Amino acid sequence: MRVISYAVAAIKYRKFAALHTYLNKATGVAVFLVPYLIKTPAAVGFCAFVCLIAICASAQELYTHLHSERYAGN
Repeated sequence: MRVISYAVAAIKYRKFAALHTYLNKATGVAVFLVPYLIKTPAAVGFCAFVCLIAICASAQELYTHLHSERYAGN
């Protein structure tokens, strides 16, 4: 979904366009925490949670690219 979002933005805006949404930032923080929690009993659940956040962030970014008229990075 992330690749599709980048492709849509590249075609629509004629440049690479990644958005800095709150969900994208939350995904970054969660991915950063994975190595610290990987040996805990909650690792599988946390990794599933990280994947869920990443999917939601990708969907939000794709939706934003599809429905906006012009690129606004922030």
